[in-house]
Amino acid sequence: MVRALGREQLRDTTRLGVAWRRGTPRELVAGAVSGLGVAGLGLLVTLVLLPPDPDATFGPMSEMVSTPGADALVALGFAPVLEELLFRGLLLSGLSRSWGNAAGAVAASGLFITVHIPELAYYWPGAIGIGALALTTLVLRLRFAALGPAIAAHFAYNAALLATAFAASG
Repeated sequence: MVRALGREQLRDTTRLGVAWRRGTPRELVAGAVSGLGVAGLGLLVTLVLLPPDPDATFGPMSEMVSTPGADALVALGFAPVLEELLFRGLLLSGLSRSWGNAAGAVAASGLFITVHIPELAYYWPGAIGIGALALTTLVLRLRFAALGPAIAAHFAYNAALLATAFAASG
């Protein structure tokens, strides 16, 4: 599907384009720092303000990332690239063309949050981190006209959560 769009649409960096562009080193660093900040906010909420019940079961993604191996590769290697290309690239572009910029942005972000509902069903305060990540990656995508900074933010967010999960289990 992505290939069928053609290079012009993929590299279109307008608000209606997919913006398949890496971004400058400064933009990538801004994305990574933003992702770490969002993860810090999420961890503050989940570990300090609204800690989960110690006997609670966790969702499928939490279980997946708490075990070392290929699962970490999915969380760090595939999810940031694929989800950002889909939600802040293809869906944002298509929905904005059909419904306008604001409605497209809300719908694409809402769909991103919806995809994470199976995880949030186990611990609802996690929606704060997912919502903040959706907003942050949207702002980065629009501000820098590139998916690279959004991917960097998503990667940093997942890496911080993964590191915290490994530290807590070890």
